[in-house]
Amino acid sequence: AENLYLNNSLVTDLIIPDGTEYIGYSAFMNCGKLTSVTIPESVLSIGERAFEACGSLTKVTNLKNVENIGESAFEECTLLETFDFPATLKTIGDGAFVGCEKLAHVKLYDGLASIGNMAFGECLSITSITIPDSVTSLGVEAFAACSSLKEVTIGKGITAIPEGAFAISSIESIIIPNGVTSISQLSFYLCESLVSVTIPNSVTSIGNAAFYGCTSFKTVNYGGTQEQWSAITIVKNNEPLTNAEIIYNGNSNPTEIGDIDGDGIIGAKDLTSLKRNMLFGDINYENNKSADLNGDKKIDILDLIRLKKNIAGVQ
Repeated sequence: AENLYLNNSLVTDLIIPDGTEYIGYSAFMNCGKLTSVTIPESVLSIGERAFEACGSLTKVTNLKNVENIGESAFEECTLLETFDFPATLKTIGDGAFVGCEKLAHVKLYDGLASIGNMAFGECLSITSITIPDSVTSLGVEAFAACSSLKEVTIGKGITAIPEGAFAISSIESIIIPNGVTSISQLSFYLCESLVSVTIPNSVTSIGNAAFYGCTSFKTVNYGGTQEQWSAITIVKNNEPLTNAEIIYNGNSNPTEIGDIDGDGIIGAKDLTSLKRNMLFGDINYENNKSADLNGDKKIDILDLIRLKKNIAGVQ
């Protein structure tokens, strides 16, 4: 039905009765006059398409115990601005919020396990997102076409960046966490504002056009050696990546103490590599022996100071 009536009165502000545990399939789909929904603490799950295409819906509140949000539950709720994501949430279904153009603030809590395909696709107002470490399943195009999305933090539970996950967004820089083994095709497709990416040495493959159309791209901060980088399978249509400056932050077989990037020359690039590694990398002595300038078998600020002096010719 296009409108919801109760006792012959048009309902615009819906309060779900206390005691309700599940909001079923298509329960309020296409209720075009509905503007707000209050969910009682008894509700544990919101079913597929429950509020799909409620074009006037602006806020959904009080979701204190909801664990599951079903497929397309709020798809095309184009005016939805306020949604109280609960700390109890475990799964977000495919397309759950796709096309929610006004949804700007999405706070996800530790305990969330999965984010479905296109879950937040075309959410044009989201500017930042933090994916909790508890998330182990991130769907295809989960945040695709979020044109205002600039800041993304990817949790440690992710082992692969899915196809098109952040395509056509405004991300400026991204850190791929340690443990990720693959960056799938189209992952950052047409991210025209993307300038730099930090890639760990756990990555073994980068898919077709993963960085295609990243016209501002300049730098890769790589958590391994040049030899390790060369061993990565990089599929075609990744020219922004392959033409970028690669800063190597690991040296398993250093040629000389202080030669951080392994190019055989000790200079400003090594200083930059060490700084970036200390900021973003996993500083491990066994993997970064060339950075142990003072010979104490640990990598810290003292090594950075010593490298500066060496480059400047100061004893």
